[in-house]
Amino acid sequence: MMNLFELSRPTYLENWSPELARFSIPQIGLRLSEDELSAMEKAASSPVGWNEFSTSTAFKGLHSRFAEIFTEFPTGGFVRLGSRSPKDSILVAKNSLRVKDAHLALQMLVSSARIRQDLSLASQNDYLPYIFVRRWIEIEPWAEFRCFVKNRQMVGISQYVGHNTPAYKEINENAARFFFVLRERLSTLIDYSHLDYAVFDIVLQNDCDKFTACLLELNPFCLRTDACLFDWRKADDFDGSFRYLKINERQEKLTAKIS
Repeated sequence: MMNLFELSRPTYLENWSPELARFSIPQIGLRLSEDELSAMEKAASSPVGWNEFSTSTAFKGLHSRFAEIFTEFPTGGFVRLGSRSPKDSILVAKNSLRVKDAHLALQMLVSSARIRQDLSLASQNDYLPYIFVRRWIEIEPWAEFRCFVKNRQMVGISQYVGHNTPAYKEINENAARFFFVLRERLSTLIDYSHLDYAVFDIVLQNDCDKFTACLLELNPFCLRTDACLFDWRKADDFDGSFRYLKINERQEKLTAKIS
């Protein structure tokens, strides 16, 4: 049985094929050196780690390389590891995830528990991770969907749901249309994918009432990945349907599905 790292590593941004990346967001990545990984891991694990990290030789070199990347994204970018983003950082509430400065971007990374976990996992497995800056795009709250692929076949698409996610008018009014666009794009992504089993996060973008689908990230096909409106505990639950929260006449949340 594969461990968490073995399951997750193939989904990291740096391990995508160029063909698969072409359907995602423009991005630039850099690989950490052993010293940079060690310094970031220590900074993320210590209450005073940032102060020590920001004056270290490893930081100065990394900051210089990172700052050069930001010149390609003058209006700001989205910073993350190849594995995950630092969306749980306390700095996000103050600054949002859109950053224009390498110093703030690195501080955001080392102040995230998610990033700390992934840096530790990389270190334990002798893996040098990548940091990426992605072009900033606006994502509407209703526009993200989670698509499940088993044995290179689509087995379900769900509205992305989290804590207190509402039922969106946009999805309710365009469910069949969205399902068609997502299914068509997913079919293309599967053709270029290096994975037989994966969970594809796709975002829809509206350009003059024409919807296009952009690959956001990949996740392992396992319990670690939130199944949204599907259920990992039910073997037959992934039935190839499209599931979303539906608003009935009393504005209650119900799960609707089409297939």
